[in-house]
Amino acid sequence: MKAANRYVFLLALILICGCATGGTLNRTYTRTHTNAEGEVVIDQKGQPGFYLLLPFAVAWDIVTSPFQIPVFIIMMQPGAT
Repeated sequence: MKAANRYVFLLALILICGCATGGTLNRTYTRTHTNAEGEVVIDQKGQPGFYLLLPFAVAWDIVTSPFQIPVFIIMMQPGAT
């Protein structure tokens, strides 16, 4: 039983969303689209300075994982909203 609990914990840790890391990375990307005339339009200019925050965001996700994992498991249950 202890081995099964470890595997469930490790699986949840691997599948965790990494909200802080993902949000930090989203700020670094430039988003563009092509309009009807074929011109490339920049929707959101990337901010590469946010790469400096990436080590802190990863650490934050690791530290908060004991709180995120139960929420993640609950959200994965059938019928959860």
